[in-house]
Amino acid sequence: MAMTRVVLLLTFFLVALSACQVPRSEDGPADGAEGGACFGNGTCDDGLTCASDLCVGLPGEGEGEGEGEGEGEGEGEGEGEGEGEGEGEGEGEGEGEGEGEPCSTVNGSFTVENTLDLDELANVCVVTGDLTVSIAGNALTNTLGLAVLQTVEGDLTFSDNIALASIDLPGLTSVGGEFSFFTNNALVSVSLPVLSTVGEITFAGSALASISAPELTTVSIRLTVGDSALTNINLPALASVREIDLSGPSLTGISLPSLTSVTRKFAIDRSGLTAISLPALASVGGFGFSVGDNRGDVALANIDLPALTTGKISIARATELTSLNLPLLTSGVVSIDETNNPGDPESALTSLSLPSLTNGTVVTRNTALTSISLPLLTSGFVAIENSSVATFTLPSLTSGGLAVRNNAALTSVSVPVLTTVEEIEFSDNAALRSISAPALTTVGGQDLRGHLEVLANGALISISLPALTSVGGSLRIEDNAWLSSLGVAALTNIGGDLTLEDAALTVINLPVLTGVGGELSVRTDVDLTSLNAAALITVGGALTISGTALTSISLPALTSVGANEDLSLFADRRLIISGNPELTNLSVPELTTVVGDISGNDDAQVVISSNTALTSCDGPLIANVGDCVGGEGEGEGEGEGEGEGEGEGE
Repeated sequence: MAMTRVVLLLTFFLVALSACQVPRSEDGPADGAEGGACFGNGTCDDGLTCASDLCVGLPGEGEGEGEGEGEGEGEGEGEGEGEGEGEGEGEGEGEGEGEGEPCSTVNGSFTVENTLDLDELANVCVVTGDLTVSIAGNALTNTLGLAVLQTVEGDLTFSDNIALASIDLPGLTSVGGEFSFFTNNALVSVSLPVLSTVGEITFAGSALASISAPELTTVSIRLTVGDSALTNINLPALASVREIDLSGPSLTGISLPSLTSVTRKFAIDRSGLTAISLPALASVGGFGFSVGDNRGDVALANIDLPALTTGKISIARATELTSLNLPLLTSGVVSIDETNNPGDPESALTSLSLPSLTNGTVVTRNTALTSISLPLLTSGFVAIENSSVATFTLPSLTSGGLAVRNNAALTSVSVPVLTTVEEIEFSDNAALRSISAPALTTVGGQDLRGHLEVLANGALISISLPALTSVGGSLRIEDNAWLSSLGVAALTNIGGDLTLEDAALTVINLPVLTGVGGELSVRTDVDLTSLNAAALITVGGALTISGTALTSISLPALTSVGANEDLSLFADRRLIISGNPELTNLSVPELTTVVGDISGNDDAQVVISSNTALTSCDGPLIANVGDCVGGEGEGEGEGEGEGEGEGEGE
């Protein structure tokens, strides 16, 4: 019986012991475990990092073995009665978190010039200054010696490592300054799996074909991609950057799906890109988003910025560009082929639509453009030049500026609610027949700012500006050979020059105009028969009327000519009435001041000549001047006579 009880107790103990044992792993570390191969997606078990296809633990984690002792008591019952006690000791293996050797810090800057220097960084995770790796010859082929590096507070530079084929920094999370690599002629790939922030980073090198930085979210200064073998750039987490410069003919694709903000510049130049899409980009500041500023990127055919709300867009020399998508842009600048260089290629863009733009500047210069739509633009500057647009409407524009130049097909322009502008110009539009701005009241401001110019529009017949009261700068209407109707009857003041030349006008009606700050010139309007400027008081510069069909010139309120002291010292300040063959009457009864030219010669103050029909001159400063000599006058005379005579008679 005693023996039976011993056997039963021993059996119970062995069964309990076997139930407590932990299975041991098979030979060799498993995939994802420390020392084992990385998983297929380049990751490892929690707490481990994939470096050169192996899973490694960074400092601070480790494994260990331990021993333990234990005591136990037990009681049992069987066919008989009895008690027993026992003690035992054992050893086992186990895994657990523990303190490993801490990584170290290099205070200041460090330069790696040989493998011994590199060995000193084997356990360094922080460099407070700059870190430069430049090992001559073929000694450096990989960056395993920097596997634990986490932070470089200054610049990180790899240069002149001629055998370095790959840069793999599995623990690097931040670089405070510039991260760059150059003249590493064998460099093919760069892997930065946990890098999240960097001051500035430059990817360049003739052999560089692969870049991986999946966690990079912020570039505080500049991201540059230069000439390399790179065909595609994928930075899935990049959200904000100050500047981006992309170039290189091999570059055909770029993916920046998380990029929302570029604070200064996004430039694409001399690349092989045919399309670019930035689905999350909401704002571009400073110099904006530009294509081809340095005479490149003729291959880019599609630009898609569906989330962009503010920024400047500048596109030059993009001969293949057919699509530009900016549906949410509300404020900014859009410039298409604004190169100012004759002979530069133009884009193939035929239609420009900015449906949400309310405030901004739009400049287009390309002959393919046939349609432009800016339905909500209320304030801004619009310039259309060298286009094939036939009709142009700005239905909501109330203030800003407008320049319409050299558009051969343009026949009409409509700005129905435009009230104030800084500048407005229509020039060299061969087919333009009418200009109407019914609500326009003010052009420019004070100090000769803001001009209204209508120049060399060969088919122009009418100009209607019925509400215009003030022009801060000059009003120039010149070389419009068929212009027969000019509606500016509400105009009261012009700060600069008033020029009305080379037109088919028969009537010029300025009934409430009181002052012209610069010159007033009416010339070679050979059909002009009526001029009404009854309220005109002052002309700051010269007043010239010549080459017209006028029979009468009457300026009853005019008191001074040429008295504007703000004009140039050499500005013409004379009164000139000449070459008007039908003129019979000239009246300036209140004119008391004509400054004349700087010579001070009285004969040069007033010029009245070649008015062959002139018979009546009224005004103290024109009497006996030029054609007015021998005109109508009054005089008195007395005479006496004496005589003698003789005669005879019967």
